[in-house]
Amino acid sequence: SELIQFYWELGNDLIEKQKTQKWGVHFLEQFSHDMRQAFPEMQGFSVTNLKRMRLFAQAYPDFAIRAQAVPQLPWGH
Repeated sequence: SELIQFYWELGNDLIEKQKTQKWGVHFLEQFSHDMRQAFPEMQGFSVTNLKRMRLFAQAYPDFAIRAQAVPQLPWGH
């Protein structure tokens, strides 16, 4: 769940930065390269994955990981 939250936050940050900073067309390529250089032990920062993170954040603008529904039901024991 932490990784999913991280991916959503990174995707959301990419959307916001692209809007406010007026980043160019090839910013994802540079960002991907920079992330792989900064965190060589981590994987998942390819351009394709960054695009997917952005799409994920766009599809779920109010994303939050919640507990399972059963404990939230008033009649569930």
